[in-house]
Amino acid sequence: MFELKRLRKNAKLTQEELASLVGASQGAISHYETGRRIPDVNTCRALVSVLSFDGNKLSIEDLFPHSAVPEHAGLMSVSGRLKTSRTTS
Repeated sequence: MFELKRLRKNAKLTQEELASLVGASQGAISHYETGRRIPDVNTCRALVSVLSFDGNKLSIEDLFPHSAVPEHAGLMSVSGRLKTSRTTS
């Protein structure tokens, strides 16, 4: 969860500013940063979109690497295209 806070600070955004950009409350952003709450898929996409800049492409997993983000959240890129990962046995 601390990755979200680091990225927000790198973007020089306050919690209130980030909240306004993604359609959430400042309290929700605080909870996302501390791991007390997991954002829904649409909020995850908005966070990735806002915090991806200067050619830095982020994924939901980059923001919440050790969280219980819903499985389907990680399947979508910012553009909404399905990401595929193939494993061979």
